[in-house]
Amino acid sequence: MANWTIKFTDRTDGVTMFGDISVPSMKPVPEAGMNINTAFTTTYCFYTSDNEFTVNDNTFTVQNDDNGFEEDGGATITVTKWTPNNAQMKDINKTPGIKKYRHFFNVKISNRTANHVIVTFNPDITVDQPTPPPEPPKPVEKKYNLLDSVPAGYDVKGWYHYDSSNNLVFDDIDVSQLKYNQGDTLPDFCLTIKDGYEYDKDYWSEYWENEASPLLASVYSSLYRNIGVPHQESVNKPALWISFRGGDKQLPDELVKFSNMPKPTVAVPHYTVQLDLLHCNADKPTVSKVNEGDSYTVNFTADNGYVFNEPPYVQVGSETINADIIDSTHARLTLSSVNENLTITAHATESVEPVEPGDPTSELAFVNVYNPTQKELVDAANALFMNFSTGQVIDTSKYIIAIHKVFVPVSTDTALQPIKFGYYDSQVNSKVVNQRVAKVSCGKVTVPELYHNALDYSPYTTVRIWLPFLGFFDLSIDELSNKEVELTYTIDLVNGKALAEISNDDGVIYRFVGTAYQREPYHTESLNNVSTVYINGAYNMADYTPYLLIERPINLTPSNNDLEGLPTYKEVTIGEMTGYVRCRKVFAKDMIATEAEKNEIEALLCGGVLVD
Repeated sequence: MANWTIKFTDRTDGVTMFGDISVPSMKPVPEAGMNINTAFTTTYCFYTSDNEFTVNDNTFTVQNDDNGFEEDGGATITVTKWTPNNAQMKDINKTPGIKKYRHFFNVKISNRTANHVIVTFNPDITVDQPTPPPEPPKPVEKKYNLLDSVPAGYDVKGWYHYDSSNNLVFDDIDVSQLKYNQGDTLPDFCLTIKDGYEYDKDYWSEYWENEASPLLASVYSSLYRNIGVPHQESVNKPALWISFRGGDKQLPDELVKFSNMPKPTVAVPHYTVQLDLLHCNADKPTVSKVNEGDSYTVNFTADNGYVFNEPPYVQVGSETINADIIDSTHARLTLSSVNENLTITAHATESVEPVEPGDPTSELAFVNVYNPTQKELVDAANALFMNFSTGQVIDTSKYIIAIHKVFVPVSTDTALQPIKFGYYDSQVNSKVVNQRVAKVSCGKVTVPELYHNALDYSPYTTVRIWLPFLGFFDLSIDELSNKEVELTYTIDLVNGKALAEISNDDGVIYRFVGTAYQREPYHTESLNNVSTVYINGAYNMADYTPYLLIERPINLTPSNNDLEGLPTYKEVTIGEMTGYVRCRKVFAKDMIATEAEKNEIEALLCGGVLVD
């Protein structure tokens, strides 16, 4: 088989020659040339350049490398125009190094008399020189008076930035007249609410979350959207400000306009109501802004395991207003008019329900509970420091958990047992408590009616109860009036927790939880020992008596009711009445009389008449 090589004279104008016997295999022709080691006599070729060019003449030279044995030039070369089809163009466009402009042709070798023919292409190519890009226009300074485009109720006060700790910083500077050069982007700046204006912060927050963000726009298109913070409270001025972040587009020639802005309204004087909550929650925010003169109601719910031993309260001037205790875990406070900044305090305390009486052995498995007399208590105190056979003095007070005074009868065993401090015997005998829980009734009372009308019930009559150790609580007179009411205490003798229950004919209507004991001081350094001892004393609770405070209105009845009777405020027919009758208002219905006669009848009835 005869071989042949094609070469392409290097050019400095950026024109490259591609070639091969198949279009998918086309590649740049290197300086050493491209060998065609096949029997094929035709190649696909083209020139390519980044700039437009013209091929004036495809000149070439032919030589052979057969050491001069052939003298006829070695072959005949024919160059023809080639137009690639669609499939071929797809392959050409995939070839690496292809430039924008191309000139396609075929090369055919014939009449070959040499075994190896070298064809060198040196075309006459003219490349068009590219047009240099125009010089950019010089920046033109422009100036906006932003106050002319700001919606009513807003001021332009400054812009914001982030410090080194990524904290938002508000710069209170004058940016009402914005200067910029053509090509600049809009800087970050802020709008503030004018003095005397406000807007609905909650509404705007929701509006913002729905992607209706503020917009700066020209008359033709939207250029800048807010991508900063939607609103923020200024430190120096309690006004809301909205920040805008500049976009990447050039500012328009005309003044930008603001859209999607919340409409401020004339500010209404308002006050702040704060909630001081402890172990409870409320149905109002911790900080609320209330318009002057508006009412305010908040409901409190104690956390799980906590109760309201004391009602939530608020100090209004010199008056303390307490919340209504609905039950041990719910309370409600209502203010008819807010006219100053207020702080409502609601603190719930831990609730531990007393255990019900049961097996004394299981109730008191890890402690000993004693019910000593005063003398036994003194003797036990004297035995706290014991000198045993070793001569060592032992401080046994560390085995005492607590000394409590309780104010209810205590159930004990008949036989006396020695008081033990851990495993040490004090040699002092005392009664042992055999039930952990003591339950006592404080008696029953009946709350009678006084006026025998609506004045005996809410809202005219109110009632509070004093519960020893627990405090004052509001009750409903409607649940107590004309009913037998009983108060019972259930007290856990180990921890002093107490449950006070108020019952009427319908059962338990109120429950209040607290503590009902008095802790006695004693010396101790540690409570690390498993074996511990309680010393309890029972005392008379005559000084701790519960009672009801009933506030009733004054019934303003006429003093001459023996003669004139009492007002009824009923609409009646005179013909149905007998005796002395005096009317407040007279309506003459279906009466045939002149206007003067009707007026005279009305005057007589309003002055009082006797009806047979």
